[in-house]
Formats: sequence, structure tokens, C-alpha cells
Amino acid sequence: MRKITLRILLVFILLAVCVSAYIIGYGRGHRAAVYDRLVYDVAADLHFYRLSVAGDTNQLQSVFRFCVFRDSDYYDRYFSGATVTNQHFIQELTDARVIASQERTNVVSVDSALRQMDKELSAKSERARQR
Repeated sequence: MRKITLRILLVFILLAVCVSAYIIGYGRGHRAAVYDRLVYDVAADLHFYRLSVAGDTNQLQSVFRFCVFRDSDYYDRYFSGATVTNQHFIQELTDARVIASQERTNVVSVDSALRQMDKELSAKSERARQR
């Protein structure tokens, strides 16, 4: 009887240690993620503020379009299966997806152009080496 009680006590102690380690690790990981996001947000917000002060509305719109693209793509990737009941958010998400679709076309076009330029430069470099 005494051995069974000791084993049960050891199991509970081990379980308590495991749960404590999980909670501590989760807290530290969450804190690090929040810190990283805040560092990015402060830098991005400062950049947006400087663009608005400089009056460069075209660049500011471009940056915001890319941010909408980035965030809506992230939402679609990780939360597209979630049930949303907030009608305001559903409308905003629909509008964001339209902007993201336009920006995705621009990103793909630029990516294709850069790949084509890379191929052309590689071909020229290869021809120059062969001479």
C-alpha cells in the first residue's frame, strides 16, 4: 500500500513539473512573439508616419496595399476555416481580398520580370565567359 501511494505521489509531482515547464515555456515563447511583433510594428508605424509627413501619398498607398496583401494572405492561410460571425469584419475581409488580389498580380508581375532579367543576365555572363 505504501509503495502504491509513493508511486502515485511521484506521478503527481512529475505531472506538476511537466505542467509548470509547459506554462513557463509558453509564457516565454508568447512574450518573445509579442516582442518581435511590437518591434516590427514600431518600425512600420514610424515609416508610415514619415511617408505621411513627407506627403508621399503614392508610396504610402503602395506600402498599405502591400500590408493589406500580407495580412489578408496570412489570414487566409491560417484562419480561412474559422467561422466568422462579425459582419463588419466579413465585409472588411472581402474588401481586403480584392486589394490583395490586385497586389498579388503586381507582385507576381515583378517576380516574373526579375526572373526574366536574371535569366538574361546569366545568359550574357555565360556568353562572355565563352569568348
